[in-house]
Amino acid sequence: MAWYDRHARDLPWRRTHDPYAIWVSEIMLQQTQVATVIDYFHRFLAAYPDVRSLASAEEQSVLRLWSGLGYYRRARQLHAAAKQIVARGGEFPKSLDEILSLPGIGRYTAGAIASFAYDQPAPIVEANTQRLFSRLIRLEIDPRSRDGQAQLWSFAGSLVDESADVQVVKAPPLKTQPTLSPGRINQAVMELGSQICTPRDPDCPNCPLSRLCPTFAAGLQTTLPIAAPKKVITDLTHIALLIRKPSDENLVLMRQNAEDEWWHGLWDLPRVDVSHSAEFHAAAFVSSGAAPGKPIPALEFDWLAGAFHAEHALNCAVGDYHGSWKHAVTRYRIALHAFAATLAPRTRIRPPFAWHSIAEALDLPLTAPAKRLLRSLQ
Repeated sequence: MAWYDRHARDLPWRRTHDPYAIWVSEIMLQQTQVATVIDYFHRFLAAYPDVRSLASAEEQSVLRLWSGLGYYRRARQLHAAAKQIVARGGEFPKSLDEILSLPGIGRYTAGAIASFAYDQPAPIVEANTQRLFSRLIRLEIDPRSRDGQAQLWSFAGSLVDESADVQVVKAPPLKTQPTLSPGRINQAVMELGSQICTPRDPDCPNCPLSRLCPTFAAGLQTTLPIAAPKKVITDLTHIALLIRKPSDENLVLMRQNAEDEWWHGLWDLPRVDVSHSAEFHAAAFVSSGAAPGKPIPALEFDWLAGAFHAEHALNCAVGDYHGSWKHAVTRYRIALHAFAATLAPRTRIRPPFAWHSIAEALDLPLTAPAKRLLRSLQ
């Protein structure tokens, strides 16, 4: 705790005990780095300062503010949970079980909210504390296994529960005694895991717990905890079309993704997956010296137009190459190549397609690559 008092980062969600703000921050921090979350957190709270304002918002507005954070199911569950809270009276729940009953909230998030907002002795195990605790108890089994998780959650509980039967190592008296509370203890171990007990090359010499750490004593800090099996990454190739309206070049054709698709509810350029199409040779495309405005001779444009007709019932002629972007979705790594295209005369546009100016489109909840591509047009 003395180390935390000296070294804690000044993060906006640490300046409050408001359970709503803490909840928003914890949901955003799932699968997302702290540096990325800070600006999103400020913008989100400026738009929706409390649970009632979030509950009354349109889902599309919530998704628009979330655009770029990814894992959009988090935003939908946040929105759904806000509606549940308002339906129950509008006060954020205080008990751990009530918090756990909300959509999108698991054991860790519930414990974080309960301890940070209400100072309840609720344990937490997340990525940083899982690594720290595994080393502090020299856990030599997979920390993600059922037995591993049981040991880690039991250890986490002993840190915040004053009645727990744990041995405390006496330290020299401090000039200023640090404040001990479940919320601050949980924040401290998370910070220690994040800043000192890192996955690779942990800074053991500067760790305030190094003399208590059996993993450090045994020189096993680079091998414990047992690493998760590497994810198998699948490479995909997508083609997107930049289609301008013939009667108004300022309007571009956008498509809203359906419920059974990735990025449900978000807007994107019309795109098709050509990963398994023999007609599209990604290697030839890349090696041909692709540059914006330059036609690609290795690409069979007629076939590509046919793919968009089959997928989206769009009759169009594909033109020059516009640019490429890379992005990831769970275990997929996607190379997205964009081309200009023109629609056949008298083509009728129906939902989920719509014409939007670039400025209007940038105000929609967009997929990240669509946002980058549209900004490049500006």
